[in-house]
Amino acid sequence: MSGSGFHTTHWSVIQRTTASDAEVRGEALRELCEAYWYPLYAYLRRRGRDGDRAADMVQGLFVKLLEKEGLSRVSEEGGTFRQWLITCLRNHERDVLEHEGALRRGGGVQTFSIDVEEGERRYGAEPSDGTDPEVAFERAWARQVLDNALETLNGEYQAGGRGPVFDQLQGALKADHGELDREQVGKALGLNPVAVRVALHRLRERYRSAILGEVRSTLGDGVDPGEELRSLLLALEGGS
Repeated sequence: MSGSGFHTTHWSVIQRTTASDAEVRGEALRELCEAYWYPLYAYLRRRGRDGDRAADMVQGLFVKLLEKEGLSRVSEEGGTFRQWLITCLRNHERDVLEHEGALRRGGGVQTFSIDVEEGERRYGAEPSDGTDPEVAFERAWARQVLDNALETLNGEYQAGGRGPVFDQLQGALKADHGELDREQVGKALGLNPVAVRVALHRLRERYRSAILGEVRSTLGDGVDPGEELRSLLLALEGGS
C-alpha cells in the first residue's frame, strides 16, 4: 500500500478513535485498517470465505469497533494489538454468521475501502499448504510488520533526500533477494565500493530499528518487544 511511510504509533491512533469529532474517528479507523487489514483478510480466506466476503467482514469489524468504542479498551487491557485484534475478528465472524445480514456501515463514518484485488494477489502468493487459519494470520501479520517497517524507512530516506540510495539498496533487505551487485549500485549512485558497503550497513541498521519500532507500536505496556519480535520471526520461518 502506498503512503507517506511515517506510521503513527498504533496506540495513539487507537486513542483518536474515541474523539468526539467523527472525521477524526474515521481517519483513525482508516489508518488502523490500512496498516493491518491484510493479515485479517488472509485469516478469513483460509477459513474458506471468498475475497468479497472476507473484505466485507474485515471492514465491518473496524466499523463495529469504532461504533462501540471497542478500540478504546485495547490500550486499557494491554497485551499485543495482534492478539487483541484476531480475537475481535473471531468474535465478529461468529456474530455475522449467527445474524446473517448486511453489515452495518456506521452513521456518517467514512470507512476504509479494502482492495479485494490486492488482497487476492497477496493471498495467491501465500503457500498453498493447507495452513491453519491462525498460522496464516500470524505469518501474514509478521510480513505486514516488515512491510510497514520498510515503508517507514523509505519515507525517512525520501524525506532526507536519500531516496536513490534506498531505491538501489532496498532489495538487499529482502530475504529472497540475490547477491547485491555493488559495482552496479556504485555506478548508479556515484559511490566507490567502500561507500556502498557503508551505505548498506547503515540501511540495514535503520531497517532493524524500524522493525523494532513497528513492533513496539503494536504492544501495550509491560510487553517485551524482543519476545514479540521472536514470535514474529518464528511465524515467518514456519512459512518459508
